[in-house]
Amino acid sequence: MDAVAQIHKHLKPDAFDDEMTKLTLESILAMRKIQQRNGEMGSNRYIISNNDSALHVMETLALFHLSGWENPSVDIVPLFEAVEDLRRSHQIMEGLYSNPTYAEHLKNRATSKR
Repeated sequence: MDAVAQIHKHLKPDAFDDEMTKLTLESILAMRKIQQRNGEMGSNRYIISNNDSALHVMETLALFHLSGWENPSVDIVPLFEAVEDLRRSHQIMEGLYSNPTYAEHLKNRATSKR
């Protein structure tokens, strides 16, 4: 998870063969464009459906960084839908809260909402 947190670059969606990666990067770029045109409140939540690990959240944050959005003004929201994922959600969130990169993202989000 720490290695994913260190990823920063500007990649284009077309650089990927994987359709999910391509679509995810396209949605991130669309969110950024919406915010540029309409302000942060126009699109500021990225929900990860069927989330089952802290790694999924960190991978999503890394994709924001890979798209060139170093300090995304977006809340990355893990949605725990399976019963087992709900049972483990507190451990998953503790793992995220203790990750320095994720903690910095949360700090930046709290500052931007003031």
